[in-house]
Amino acid sequence: MSDSNRYIFVTQNKLEDFARYDIGMSDLAEDGNDDSHAGYMEGISVECENSYPIQVTDLITAVENFRDENITIYDFLYEWWYPVMVYFYRSLCLDSLMPTPEDVGRMEVPPFPITEDDMILTIFNIIGRIANDPRFNKDTGRLLSSALDLDAMIDMMSNFLEDLPLPLDERRYTDPQMTAFINHWNNNMMLEDAPDYVKTLFRKFTDEMSDKGNVDAMKAKAYACYGGNCIYSCDYNEAARLLELLWKDYGFGYAANTLGYIYYYGMTDNYKPDYERAFYYYSVASSFEIIEAKYKIADMFFYGNFVKPNPSLAFNTYTRLYSETRGYFQDGDYSCEFADCALRFAASLSIVPNQLLNRYKILLEARYAVSKRINTMHHGSDSTIADTIENNIAETKEKLLASPDYSFGTATRPAAGYDTMKALDDFVNAFPNQNYSASCRRTGKNRLRLTIRRLPDAVSVKPKLSLSVQPWCSFVGFVSKLTITVDDGAGCKLLSKLADRKSGSNLDLMFPRVYRQDDKSTGYIFCNKSDIAFSLFTDRIFFNKPVDEAE
Repeated sequence: MSDSNRYIFVTQNKLEDFARYDIGMSDLAEDGNDDSHAGYMEGISVECENSYPIQVTDLITAVENFRDENITIYDFLYEWWYPVMVYFYRSLCLDSLMPTPEDVGRMEVPPFPITEDDMILTIFNIIGRIANDPRFNKDTGRLLSSALDLDAMIDMMSNFLEDLPLPLDERRYTDPQMTAFINHWNNNMMLEDAPDYVKTLFRKFTDEMSDKGNVDAMKAKAYACYGGNCIYSCDYNEAARLLELLWKDYGFGYAANTLGYIYYYGMTDNYKPDYERAFYYYSVASSFEIIEAKYKIADMFFYGNFVKPNPSLAFNTYTRLYSETRGYFQDGDYSCEFADCALRFAASLSIVPNQLLNRYKILLEARYAVSKRINTMHHGSDSTIADTIENNIAETKEKLLASPDYSFGTATRPAAGYDTMKALDDFVNAFPNQNYSASCRRTGKNRLRLTIRRLPDAVSVKPKLSLSVQPWCSFVGFVSKLTITVDDGAGCKLLSKLADRKSGSNLDLMFPRVYRQDDKSTGYIFCNKSDIAFSLFTDRIFFNKPVDEAE
């Protein structure tokens, strides 16, 4: 029989020895003189005398052998791991725990093992997550112990077997186990419905690991005490103590931001604000590029809390943050702080003349953003923010309705109006370096209907969606096309030619831009790169109401 068609028969005893790594694959293949482990991984057929359900004791012995023999990653992979996955998966009865080898390292495991099957599943997933990482195979000459904490795995399994007769809350657990348990259950909604033993262990582990300086445990305890939950009662002083350690010793910037809130609202002193300390902590958090901290500092300058009032400085900050978070939101990050920044930017427009319409537009964006955030990842204060936005919208809309300068409720807009330009500009200039197509057709009463569509880019199946606002009809949504209708006439000759093109009405646009002429000519020029694609000069533009494509 040639090497490419080798047949290996594995007895029951040898299979048990292999499970414990008392022997490796080269011993089974009787190919110990071959320096290439990969050689006996190919072209062989393996048959086992019987199946053998691998035990926790086998895994303890195997991991001890990995450690004591100072096995390299390469030897581990080819002497044990790959053969287990390729030849002995069913024989060792792993398919009853994880249906296929592809599941290893990717399955959800219990936060801590209760049965022996749980422990076997846990150990294989710990190893599988590392073995599936491409970085694991980059330097296979390293010792396996440099990638896997073998001692911790041995302790975990040994403690489990020794403590198996004990109740769950009296068993011993390793630090990694306790940390994994904390991270798994660190959700108040889950904890409220959890069994009592889970609640008991969560508090026990969190207290113990927090005292050891474990960052995950400190975060869990700090934010539990920050307002209280089903495990910890509200204790702002304890929260502040832990948060101080988290930002100062571990560089967790959000801890400083939360400390800013604690002192801004006086949570540790009968709700008597300490603006000086709040300003300090917001400044620290701002250095970590935390947007919340930046707009809270701007709030303090806007209202003159601790610092001399400086509305212009606050306005500039709000403007910048509004633009930044609008970009995040438009890119699909519905959990970002766009609603908060838009609300503040709209409020600050009160110091700028003739901004009532712009304020209304931005408030509509804020309403849309907070509704998306509530549906995606509800922040604790979102309901309050939503109510504040609604009150501001009602107040601003009432002023708009009373204004003689603004026709509310009709989609026919003056071509020279700010809102007309803003709607066109927001759409066409939403994403730099995107291609578009323009099409035009004639419609009733000698009118021209122009549709501009954003095209998919090289890596996308669908076109990108941009945030579009039409305040005259209170529309806010994500769109990939914009349709307007204008009267045909002398100022729309190029648009008429587009509608009458014999080769079809579609026109490709490369990185288009829209430019408005002065108010007297009330014209718009659509440029294809630096060349004029078409133009329209008219007194009014009718906006066909779009559909929110994000819904």
